[in-house]
Amino acid sequence: MKTTTSTMDSEAKQTGIVTCPSCGARVLPRSDGVCPSCRQKTFDRPGATDPRSPAVTKKAVLGRGAAGEPGIRGWLILPAIGLVVSPVLLVIVIIQQILTLLDHGQYRQLDILFFLGFDILSKVVLLVLVCVVAYLFFKRRSGAPTTFILYLLAYLGFAGVELLWGMIAFGADTLVPLLRSTNIIGIAIACAIWIPYFRLSRQVKRTFTR
Repeated sequence: MKTTTSTMDSEAKQTGIVTCPSCGARVLPRSDGVCPSCRQKTFDRPGATDPRSPAVTKKAVLGRGAAGEPGIRGWLILPAIGLVVSPVLLVIVIIQQILTLLDHGQYRQLDILFFLGFDILSKVVLLVLVCVVAYLFFKRRSGAPTTFILYLLAYLGFAGVELLWGMIAFGADTLVPLLRSTNIIGIAIACAIWIPYFRLSRQVKRTFTR
């Protein structure tokens, strides 16, 4: 009996045939670790890794997930960088606008005060929203793509309102400075690129599944 067991173990090491922990059948697992008999995941194969191990957990966010799930890679690296940098930039802008608002407050210029107040409020809303998006994104939640699209649309909407408000309040000759300060062109380009990508990309559908 011991000789038979030893022979089977030796054969398994050479051929890759293992006993499936789900159905008990001796099978050759597919490359993704799925048992061809019961279609369940099996990690009882040569060179496999327990999905609960720390090494696999660490790779679950960036790279490939524990159960063969695709991680944040490829083109998704670009929005990932943006979601890390954007909160810092928004905090800087909010602080700068608050200081500007306090400086202009002594002159009682209501048009400037309301404009700066709206800009600060919109940036605070965007800051909260981008933090939510970043959490869902790096956790690879299924709602991350939709939330990311809403964040882009909100950013574009706030920039559009500021642009129109500024032109009405301060004159059409402020168009160029307003285009620069609102960055509406850059935001519109980002929307044109990333909204279709997050709606149609197969990589996005495979990545955000939790």
